[in-house]
Amino acid sequence: MLPIKVTRVGTLRDGVSINNGEIGVSGWIEEVETDVLPAKSAADGAALVWQYGNVRYIAGWPNPRLLELLISEAASDCGLQIETLPEGIRTRRAGHFRFIFNYAATSSELPWTDGYVIGECIIPPAGVAVRRES
Repeated sequence: MLPIKVTRVGTLRDGVSINNGEIGVSGWIEEVETDVLPAKSAADGAALVWQYGNVRYIAGWPNPRLLELLISEAASDCGLQIETLPEGIRTRRAGHFRFIFNYAATSSELPWTDGYVIGECIIPPAGVAVRRES
């Protein structure tokens, strides 16, 4: 576990965030006591995230960029590869095949240009494509 003690929780008004211009928290901000150095901080020095081993603690509700960054870092720490996909695109792998599904209401351009055995790199709404991967 993370050696941390929350000493105070402050509510942030709607539209107010504690950030450094890119990452931040909203909703509330926590003050904590710990000997662990912050992993991420706001522009004013307020600690936003602590990491102790493979455990991360966020001192508020993370904005989308902070959440994306923390998930990416955690996945990388575990040796997992992150693939950023267009909105509504989901994939599954089975053997040498990648199945691609478009749940969006619009067509999407996929990041892969070749290897399609069903469909192509432009996938229509509710469309399916299948790629052979090595």
